[in-house]
Amino acid sequence: MFLGQNKIFLLQKMFIIKRISLIIAICLVAVISYSNSFNGPFHFDDLPFIVENQTIRDIGDIGAIWKGVLPQHSRFVAFYTFALNYHFNKLDVFGYHVTNLVIHIISSLLVWWFVALLIDSPGINDERIVKNKHNISFFTALLFVCHPVQTQAVVYISQRFASLSTMFYLLALCMYLYGRSFRSRGKIVWFVGSGLAALLSMFTKEIAITIPIMEGEMNLVCTRMLRRLIHYRPLLFLTDQMYSRAVLRENIKFT
Repeated sequence: MFLGQNKIFLLQKMFIIKRISLIIAICLVAVISYSNSFNGPFHFDDLPFIVENQTIRDIGDIGAIWKGVLPQHSRFVAFYTFALNYHFNKLDVFGYHVTNLVIHIISSLLVWWFVALLIDSPGINDERIVKNKHNISFFTALLFVCHPVQTQAVVYISQRFASLSTMFYLLALCMYLYGRSFRSRGKIVWFVGSGLAALLSMFTKEIAITIPIMEGEMNLVCTRMLRRLIHYRPLLFLTDQMYSRAVLRENIKFT
């Protein structure tokens, strides 16, 4: 009995060490990929949003940050992070770039969790995918963290609106998916957490308004209802694209 428990403990310890090693690997890849951007100067929207923005000079003046320099208040969270950066770094770009990179790394780890949760859902029945869940989710996160398409969101400081909103977006989806796995009242905590993350995302950038639609689509993926609706896939795709384009058009007005 004791030997059996000891073996389980060792396996759990090895699993934790492996996970920590993989997390460190993702962090190292991210730092290596973007290390030459830490001293990149402010560009374009960085000037009105950070350099010339007097509303972010005092982190205690919430009213001024809330009022901001834009006609809408839906980017308050991102502006507050700029205020925090200004408080600690003034106009030294290094701190701003490091913050952007940390946000990107967290998003990568959330992608890892998100893919693993999707594979665990009842809608996925392919044994090969389930068997290789950890490898698939890890390499997806690794691709996400170093893919060139992410460069602008990480290097361009003002694109924190998009990257930070994406981080909260992914957190909302992960907490929602994880909450679905509970059959007790414990799921309520995760659903509330998902709602709070969605709210933070919506007050970072307007793209987060699509979160309810994404959660609805995940409901189909996570249940066997997806098979019944497979014939309506083009219609679902078209509806999602039309909604996303409408949101994007509204978003462009404020950028």
